[in-house]
Amino acid sequence: MNLLKTLFEESKNRVKNPIIGTFILSWIVLNWKAISVFFLSDIEIISRVKYIDENYLDTETSLVIPLILTFIYIVVLPYLILIFNWLLKKANQKRKENHIIEKLEEYESKHKIAREEVKLQEIKTDFKEKKELNLKIKTLQAKLDSKDEQIGELSDLLELSKINGIESKVSSEEENNLNMDYDLFMMGDLSKFFYDIGKAISENGDFRNYIDTIVIEKYKYNDILVESAHSNSGYELTSKGKYFWKKFVLTLDLDENYK
Repeated sequence: MNLLKTLFEESKNRVKNPIIGTFILSWIVLNWKAISVFFLSDIEIISRVKYIDENYLDTETSLVIPLILTFIYIVVLPYLILIFNWLLKKANQKRKENHIIEKLEEYESKHKIAREEVKLQEIKTDFKEKKELNLKIKTLQAKLDSKDEQIGELSDLLELSKINGIESKVSSEEENNLNMDYDLFMMGDLSKFFYDIGKAISENGDFRNYIDTIVIEKYKYNDILVESAHSNSGYELTSKGKYFWKKFVLTLDLDENYK
């Protein structure tokens, strides 16, 4: 009994061997007719064996072809799988590269459209600025015509500027450049906030509650405002800003916009 058990275990282990197992499976596939005759035929066992030997068993189906199939399965097939995996990896890599190229082309197309939109916006802005420039010129001319009448009304603001250190003195050499900068400043959108900011600094008040942070940052980058720990607003005018304020106050038309 132990002998039979040992033989059974040994046979089981041999069948699990990939070479033996593959050979047996190949042999069964190639000789299934002989196996069917042997197990299912009604003739006597001796006649069955003789019939199988005469009609089915030969060297090719019993040995050569099963060995070839076993060799292919054990040796050749793993390399075929490696080649297939390599081809699959290359295909996936190429697909990813094509996807990246498509994305880059899409981004480039969007970037090109964005550039054209910026150019169009610049043209619109330039047209708007020219229109605003003509309007500003007319406004400045009107302010110059009424300057003498405004000097008395603006004296209080000038006195406050002196008290709080806002009055600025510049050399004649710098004045031309500052005048050009001031004219350009007054043509831009930032000039509409200058009255509130300058007046608040003159009165040592805080304008941060009603002036947008972006506007304040733009004033800083244009060298008009600078941070200060000695002011309630946290800012004070630079030398350039003080000159702008003095010029602004002297040309200000109180009757039109700033009462």
